[in-house]
Amino acid sequence: MSFSRLLWKFAEIKRLSFARIRSKWFAVCGAAVGAKCLFGCKSRIDRPWTTKFGTRCVLEPDVWFDVVSDDAEIVVGDHVFIGRGTHLLISDGVSIGDHCLIGDGVVISDHKHNTFSGELIDGQGCSSDRITIGDGVLLCVGSVILQGVHIGEGAIVGPGAVVSQDVKPGSIVGSPPARMLGMREGNV
Repeated sequence: MSFSRLLWKFAEIKRLSFARIRSKWFAVCGAAVGAKCLFGCKSRIDRPWTTKFGTRCVLEPDVWFDVVSDDAEIVVGDHVFIGRGTHLLISDGVSIGDHCLIGDGVVISDHKHNTFSGELIDGQGCSSDRITIGDGVLLCVGSVILQGVHIGEGAIVGPGAVVSQDVKPGSIVGSPPARMLGMREGNV
């Protein structure tokens, strides 16, 4: 084995070790973390006691669980991959099923700012509604999932799609705003 490969292998072992230690740190801070989870550098979980991770979850670097309420409930299933720079803004709750893949730069927000006329915008507060993402869902790079959305099992959300309505199981949605492009074939 060449010296450069040996160095790379050592760096990879170090990275994985720190990712495992980081997941243990969030568990100490109150998060329920399943076995063999890896949390990348600069990953951040505000109010970690509101989160529950299944086994073998991977958070790439710079993932931010921006939890704004102590009453929020975040449940991430088994074998979930969350890509670099993904931002979850959670007030009420989000549920992510097993075997989901979430691409880089995805935004998931379960609340929006109220816009009543005649009042100052900063005094209106927010309304929130839980988001549910089914098993085996793929959220491609840069997609945005908005409050109250239910994404069915096996669905695919295309790159840059803004999802503001429910997505049927097995469907493929894309382009802002999200619209149905077709159905997946096979057992879904």
